[in-house]
Amino acid sequence: MHEIVGGSVCDSEDRTTETGIRLSVQPDVPKVMAYLDEMLLRQILMNLLSNALKYSPSHPIVELDITFDDRTLTFKVSDQGIGIPPGDFDRLFEPFQRGSNVGTVPGNGLGMAIVKQSVEIQGATIAVWSQPGEGTVVTVAMERGI
Repeated sequence: MHEIVGGSVCDSEDRTTETGIRLSVQPDVPKVMAYLDEMLLRQILMNLLSNALKYSPSHPIVELDITFDDRTLTFKVSDQGIGIPPGDFDRLFEPFQRGSNVGTVPGNGLGMAIVKQSVEIQGATIAVWSQPGEGTVVTVAMERGI
């Protein structure tokens, strides 16, 4: 678990150097045992962190919070970016759909579709809170399988 999260954060930190955004992991990545698909988990984290960094051009902090208990592991990615307009939530997880407020930010509209599919395959849940101009919080909760 520690290696997967650490690798995803390191890959994302490479982008923070280019953008000047600070990636904050709270708390330090715990060493926790879980039986999860490593590729799916990496796909989920990389897409969520990538989106948070991409859509936070003028806000310096993106956070990854990790919590767990005896049965559940939860990841929460938070940013203070452009947010998602309410009218875009219906298509948020559809392939090739992008927010109506993304302007010229590059992308192909696949990230959240991949996240949703990976979450479902893993038997996890996903919840999204967002407010235009305030940011977005995406929470993924999955059974640890131990």
